[in-house]
Amino acid sequence: GGEPSALPDPVVTPAGGANLDPHFFAAGGRTLLAFSAGGPTAHDLIVRDPETGEQAIVGPGRRPNYSDRGLLLYQADGAEGGLWAMPFDAGRLDATGPSLPVAETGVQPTLSTGGTLVYVDEPRPAPQRLALYDRSGERLRYIGREQDRVATPTFSPDGSRVAYRGLEQGNYDIWVQSVDNPTRLRVSSNLAFDADPLWTPGSDRGVWRGDREGSAASLTRSIAGPDAESVLHSGPGGERPAHWGPGPRLLYSISGFYAGADRWIAQPWPDGGAVETKPLLDSRFNETLGRLSPDGRLLAYCSDESGVYEVYLRPFEGGQPRQVSRNGGCQPRWSPSGEELFFVAGSTLYSASFEQGELGRPIELFQHSGVSPSSPVGTTYAVGPA
Repeated sequence: GGEPSALPDPVVTPAGGANLDPHFFAAGGRTLLAFSAGGPTAHDLIVRDPETGEQAIVGPGRRPNYSDRGLLLYQADGAEGGLWAMPFDAGRLDATGPSLPVAETGVQPTLSTGGTLVYVDEPRPAPQRLALYDRSGERLRYIGREQDRVATPTFSPDGSRVAYRGLEQGNYDIWVQSVDNPTRLRVSSNLAFDADPLWTPGSDRGVWRGDREGSAASLTRSIAGPDAESVLHSGPGGERPAHWGPGPRLLYSISGFYAGADRWIAQPWPDGGAVETKPLLDSRFNETLGRLSPDGRLLAYCSDESGVYEVYLRPFEGGQPRQVSRNGGCQPRWSPSGEELFFVAGSTLYSASFEQGELGRPIELFQHSGVSPSSPVGTTYAVGPA
């Protein structure tokens, strides 16, 4: 019983501003609240006394659980991963020694009042490698080297390079791999999380999402030149650049990590100055992973308005959407000519023709375990010139 009361304002740390994983526990003669603050992949552990407002950042990690043995159990971020136990002094709100490993591949821990630990055992994936396939599903060749956590590949407009996110030395960064030779470039080198790379239309600059000083920022830098990264747009979290189309128009997915994913548009001025941001799709449904057609006239995107994610197509300036997929689908990608729209359903890649304004019936191209289910989070494939 009793009246509910709001907790103090959310805590923003260098890892981000989303407050997650609340856990109340009794220790040291008082009731404390442990939670995490961060972004999609980096978090800080915070312990707070709700009565006095005293709080402390006790280390990196998330999903805290307190044991009456004086240990704060948590899930580590990044390459370290696994479950760890921190000796913890509830009186000083501080660690009393180094954390001890509990389960190397454990995630999502929970402790019973009797001290029984339950968690999900999630083995780490093997290193991955980019590969070229034709439309029949035949692998033509590998490109680049093996790397951990390879994701969100995207071809440069001229088809000569692929930008992707990869994990190396415990850090998620943006990389660019040449298609025809072993040359590889590390585009980002910040210790924070970087993901979702895009190309500007001229193939000379990269754009990606990165966590910077507690905010989700869209960053850019020259692929060939020595210039440092610069911020195009920043916000409190959950924002990811989705596609840089003709115009130029830079599409954003807003709040996709934390709640509904709505589609916005930001249009940079030609001189690289101020950025105007306005809603493009803003409904009670989740709309994400938008892709402009090569001529900039059509927008393909994913929406769960039917109860499952499907691919839809509508005029960019507004109009009635047409459903492209039939039994679930996401990750839309246009062919360079704009005459085909590809998408994923399950582990199958589909193609729908689009010629002279007519949308064809989707046809199955091939199945592959590397093509993820119909995920609204990111893309696992890229379409380049033949």
